[in-house]
Amino acid sequence: MDVKCGKGWCLGDWWRNASGVSCTVEELAKVIEGHFAVEFSPYSQRLARLTIANKTVSAIRTELDDRQGSSPESVFKGYVYDGLWTLSLAIEHVAQLHQQRDGITWIPNVSDTEDWTKLSVELLQAISSTSFIGVTGPVRFENNERLGLVEILQWRNGSYMIAGIYDGTKAVLTLNPALRDWTPPLDATVVVRERQYISFVLFIFLSLLAIIGVAIAVFFLIINIRYQNHRYIKMSSPNMNNLIIAGSICTYISVILLGFDTRFVSPDTFVTLCYVKTWVLSLGFTLAFGSMFSKTWRVHLIFKNIRMNKKAIKDYKLFMLVGFIVLVDLVSLALWARISPFTFHVNQLAIFYSDNKMIAPEIERCRSDNSVIFEAIILGIKGLLMLLGCFLAWETRRVNVPALNDSKYIGMSVYSVVVTCLLGLPLVYILKDRVNEAHILGSLFIIFCTTLILCLVFVPKIVELLRNPQGTELRYRRGLVKSTLGRSESQQTSQHNDATNIFRREHLQRLEEENILLHRYLLQKTSILWELQEQLRQLGELEDDDTITSPSD
Repeated sequence: MDVKCGKGWCLGDWWRNASGVSCTVEELAKVIEGHFAVEFSPYSQRLARLTIANKTVSAIRTELDDRQGSSPESVFKGYVYDGLWTLSLAIEHVAQLHQQRDGITWIPNVSDTEDWTKLSVELLQAISSTSFIGVTGPVRFENNERLGLVEILQWRNGSYMIAGIYDGTKAVLTLNPALRDWTPPLDATVVVRERQYISFVLFIFLSLLAIIGVAIAVFFLIINIRYQNHRYIKMSSPNMNNLIIAGSICTYISVILLGFDTRFVSPDTFVTLCYVKTWVLSLGFTLAFGSMFSKTWRVHLIFKNIRMNKKAIKDYKLFMLVGFIVLVDLVSLALWARISPFTFHVNQLAIFYSDNKMIAPEIERCRSDNSVIFEAIILGIKGLLMLLGCFLAWETRRVNVPALNDSKYIGMSVYSVVVTCLLGLPLVYILKDRVNEAHILGSLFIIFCTTLILCLVFVPKIVELLRNPQGTELRYRRGLVKSTLGRSESQQTSQHNDATNIFRREHLQRLEEENILLHRYLLQKTSILWELQEQLRQLGELEDDDTITSPSD
């Protein structure tokens, strides 16, 4: 409902024709939009209510409008009407007071100032005690002031709308229900602290993926143990494969642990979980990658000298290598926990404003005073291990023999771990303050990398088991490094075209072919010799210090 401005504080129309300002009318209209004003209510809002005159508010209002005639419109008509009633009631009260006290109606002496002063005091006292229902609403006085209805106006779309009415006689504020989008203005900045948690749906989704990964790892473990005596499985060091699976299960479990926060556990338990997930992830990586590293190291040692005039590299030596790497990990983690333990801490992120509120996002973290130092040490050790793993995988990239049937896949696994770490760690660090994004990226990198390693190592074995269940068929594939002699003569033939060089080229080609055949024959014999050696070791007729020498020796 539109209203006009009367007795009270209102804006008026000055701004429509304002002079001496640099703002346009449209700019002023934008600034004043939504401001509040106050105004005494000219009439009661309850038009059907009976007043002291035994007439309704609507009837008295119509009567006043009719009597106004051509006189200028005034918003004080109702107040004049109620004022006259107030004065008449006060006079009647004073007259009754004198009649009850003196038995007569007292008329003051017009020339006696004392009489008039006494009468005015009595009239003021009578007015202060007056209370009735008038055309402007409840009429009552307090401290020589009228208590009545006050309209609270709000400027909307070029005019005032009644936002609410305050009844001074009852101290009650009634808001206009039609203005549903109106909210009280803030008298101070409201600070809302929002704890940032990982989305519950995201936590469940990633946990399910991790559980599926654990199930896959357990399936591969069962296959590896069930067929550990199969020729193809036996030659790939099944015990080391078990370590790869154990490390993979640890990394899958760490994904689930990374999603826990104080919604599920207490702050003290959260700190304990910080230790658990750090240790589980670190040791899981060390077991899985360390096992692949040790197997690649054995391949490199065997083939760095093609004559292989050396002692056999047993599995227990690989276990010792992995154990040493795990020991370094354990010492680093133990020193971290001892010197700079974790404490529960809430980090406050950048503040932003929304709907007149100051939003202060917070995230939960386990803080360690020297965490940067220990993280650098642990990541440095693992980074060095990955660099060595890449070097060994590159050096043995062309090795492809039956006795070392998974060397190529182990090398591919090493590459995948290195690439994933190089991509994942910087992204997770950059997005560390965005809990959902950092968690999903870190978890997916862990799950993807771990699953890829398991598939590269064990899927070819399952395929071979399906192709050759009994393990009796031997397949020999061309392998080893190309002859350096062949590369040298290829360079020479490109530079000489005479008949002598052509003869030399043909001679060298024959030598190269013969060399390849001899290499192939040597690898076949070596594979058979390794299998015989394994059988003798199982029968207890071969000591660990026995050596394998090439036929040329």
